[in-house]
Amino acid sequence: MKKRARKLILMSGMVCAMSVSVCGYGYAKEMPANVSVAAPVDQTTTVNTAGEWADSIPNLEGSTKDVQDGSFTVVEAVKQKSDNGGDIYVSAGSGDDSAYNKISVTYDENTLFMVKTIYDGGARSELSAATSATLDSGQTVAVWGTPSDNGLKATHICIIKVE
Repeated sequence: MKKRARKLILMSGMVCAMSVSVCGYGYAKEMPANVSVAAPVDQTTTVNTAGEWADSIPNLEGSTKDVQDGSFTVVEAVKQKSDNGGDIYVSAGSGDDSAYNKISVTYDENTLFMVKTIYDGGARSELSAATSATLDSGQTVAVWGTPSDNGLKATHICIIKVE
């Protein structure tokens, strides 16, 4: 039983690490050198498209919990070194998550939602537009945002699904 639980946690960590590592990979939109950059667009008119997706390291990664309208809790994944020197992400299994940090995340109508679907063990992936209605408990997410008094105010949320 312990061996099976250990294997399940290791596999979950490996899947999480692969999904997090490819969340922003390959979606940088290159601009030709002769294109001029316009003034920034007001955030209230932001369109939820893949071209506007954040191409940086997320502020928070983990599993969703207690999803409500406008907020949810993330059980933070812990980054650890494997025996061969690689990075793995370990997250809480079903049941006891008391050893993990829980961060409150808030979002509003200006928050961009995307779904990253990973196929073939991370060999390929798809990024598609989503809404807050796509968010559910138990999903793996990467969150970009700014610290707030009670947690993190999200600007971008990437829901990671592995097929």
